[in-house]
Amino acid sequence: MKQTIGLVLSGIAFMLLELGLFSRISMSPLGPLMIYPLFLFRLPATMPKGWYLFTGFAFGLIVDLFLQTGGLHAAAASAFCFFRPAVFGLYFTKDDLEDMGRPSITRLGLAKFLLNFGILVLIHQLFFHLYAMFRADLMVMLGLKWITGSLLSLVVMVLIHGLFVRR
Repeated sequence: MKQTIGLVLSGIAFMLLELGLFSRISMSPLGPLMIYPLFLFRLPATMPKGWYLFTGFAFGLIVDLFLQTGGLHAAAASAFCFFRPAVFGLYFTKDDLEDMGRPSITRLGLAKFLLNFGILVLIHQLFFHLYAMFRADLMVMLGLKWITGSLLSLVVMVLIHGLFVRR
């Protein structure tokens, strides 16, 4: 029960930060800075896949409703949540996932955290930018926004994670 309340409060905090602060930071032409994938990544590794996917979709949909982005965040967050079990499956056994609880730098180590989270952020940003501007003549710009947006978002989310996660 205590963990559930903590997750809900954490989700509300990330939602407020995303909608109130980070959605207003414009890094044009690099794309938007997003921090809510960190909340999705930090959900328990043993959370049932269906609930995890629903949580990602719902979180993205709420962001879409407030930012009027027509499903971009819902699609990208759903992709993030869809691919997390596969990405974790590359580096962790089922026993590792059960012992892990909520993924963090201290539980995974910096290298595994950056590798797993980095892959998922790249997937999230790819889906977001593909849906935002899918035209053949904009593929180079898409690639630049994808890489730079991913790197900047990853750096900011790792810094936020480092500030607020108990050691």
